[in-house]
Amino acid sequence: AFTLEDSTFAGHTRLGMFAAPAAADLNADGWMDVLVGNSAGGIAYFNGVDPLNTSVTEASINTQNILLYPNPANDLLTVAFDKIQAKGTYQISIVDITGRTVFTGNYQGQSQVTIPLTTIANGLYTLLVKGNNGIAAKKLVVTKN
Repeated sequence: AFTLEDSTFAGHTRLGMFAAPAAADLNADGWMDVLVGNSAGGIAYFNGVDPLNTSVTEASINTQNILLYPNPANDLLTVAFDKIQAKGTYQISIVDITGRTVFTGNYQGQSQVTIPLTTIANGLYTLLVKGNNGIAAKKLVVTKN
């Protein structure tokens, strides 16, 4: 079973006939998670859950309060949060289209983080922010000269 955690289409779950899924255990909980991209450039993140578990699922962080710039990025990426999102401890991960984590960093209380992209190849990635308030997924494009 999967729970829609975040979608760049403001809650619309119709992904279209040109959807491209990728599956991996992105949050290390033992269940496969699914990222689905579409031809319009949106990404939906589905968190894999135990179908027999009746507990409340993890909350989603509002992605409108997280800014990535520049995007497309070249050598450095800045991730900025509003003050409410920046409170507490959070983890930022960058995941490629095969589900492989290419960057992970842990932060506390910072409203802006700069991530070096020198070891990350050109391509389409998902930036995941996991914090006390839940998880958010944002699309990231890396293009180097």
